[in-house]
Amino acid sequence: MDFDFTDQENHFRHELRSWINANAPALLADGPQYTDPAKRWDRAAKWHRALFDAGWVGIYWPRQYGGRGATLIEQYIYDEEVDRIGAPGTINPVGLNIAGPTIMQWGTDEQKNRYLRPILAGDEIWCQGYSEPGAGSDVASLTMRADDRGDYFVVNGQKVWTTLAHRSHFCLLLCRTDPAAPKHKGLSYMLVDMKTPGITVRPLVQMTGNHDFNEIFFEDVVVPKQNLLGPQNDGWRVGVTTLMFERVTVGALLQIEREAAKLAELLKTPGSSGKAPADNPYVRQRFVQLETECRAARYSSLRSLTRRLKGKPPGPEGSIAKLFRTELLIRMMSLAEEVLGPYAQIMEGSRTPSNTGAGCIPTSTRVLRPSPEALPRFSATSSANACWAYPRDSFLADPPTLETFSTAPKQSRAARSAAGDRPFESTQRARAESAPQIPPHTTGVPAHPARPTAQGSQP
Repeated sequence: MDFDFTDQENHFRHELRSWINANAPALLADGPQYTDPAKRWDRAAKWHRALFDAGWVGIYWPRQYGGRGATLIEQYIYDEEVDRIGAPGTINPVGLNIAGPTIMQWGTDEQKNRYLRPILAGDEIWCQGYSEPGAGSDVASLTMRADDRGDYFVVNGQKVWTTLAHRSHFCLLLCRTDPAAPKHKGLSYMLVDMKTPGITVRPLVQMTGNHDFNEIFFEDVVVPKQNLLGPQNDGWRVGVTTLMFERVTVGALLQIEREAAKLAELLKTPGSSGKAPADNPYVRQRFVQLETECRAARYSSLRSLTRRLKGKPPGPEGSIAKLFRTELLIRMMSLAEEVLGPYAQIMEGSRTPSNTGAGCIPTSTRVLRPSPEALPRFSATSSANACWAYPRDSFLADPPTLETFSTAPKQSRAARSAAGDRPFESTQRARAESAPQIPPHTTGVPAHPARPTAQGSQP
């Protein structure tokens, strides 16, 4: 494989990087606002509009629709450069990456002229109506009905897990127009105005308080026939095109690599004892395995890109890569959680008790890189009635070594217990004994009532 870029591609990277370096500092100076959805949206919208005005949105779209006619390699370079500075994504990911390309392939000239430019500008936000309560991974089993009434359809049913539906102007809707046909037949693909009477959007609030996901209810929603995309009852082919375009984007891969870089920084951060998690060979081995899997994911994505460069449609490797990246991200977060200990429960921007116990201070860094100067001595779990305090840097201060667990002669658990050989418990006990003694009222945890011992005395 040839991983070198051409002179034209290097010139493209230089042009884009120059624009980013000249404009990003002012546009993104306020920093990310992850805990406030409204501020996060406004910041992303400002960034999107600046990119659009400079011609840096949808760069691989044809020039007649507002794009740059850039190659797929240039799109790949673009994603790398934007991700390099940690810029927010565009406010219309479904529109740019899925709806637009699908309309280009299946839409009439009227549909292309009507929808494509507002998608680029971010004036009209799109969502994707596929999943239903009884049709998730098996999308073809969907039951949403669209009854043919001559010049229009009447749609009834429910969609779920719809990202950005609460902000969207239009929806890519897959529904059943011929109930008597086999499940992969009789489907039709429609472009639905979200302001149409009969559409109700309800948020699906996550445990974090965010609600990017939604469920949509359709009650006798009238959809004109001119909003049909592709042939009637042949929506499965159109829908598969949409799924393939969804899988070919490389943003998820770059997210994985970005999180891997943050994890590497975390592992190099010394704890209060002066030791870093990376000093532990076990931790290093786990990270190297994760980094190796990141490289494998990158090469798999490049294979998909090569397929597109040869003029072939996106293949099944995109679906495989999405599953692999999802599981890889979970493994990365698991290692970060082990390293951070109780700090892993703190969201960015949340407030935690200060060292003195008087008042609260906001965390000023990402959860994946706690700074000893920015974090308080004690962290807290998310509890409505109590906050349990933990000694700071409990793992980072004294990470257990491989020798603790592996160098002793192998014995049965009973023999080790009889001999009093419990190295891990001893380590935990020593930490507990050396930790500052905090009176119960300073943690907000009520003292437990005294309970009789086996001899009837009070502890």
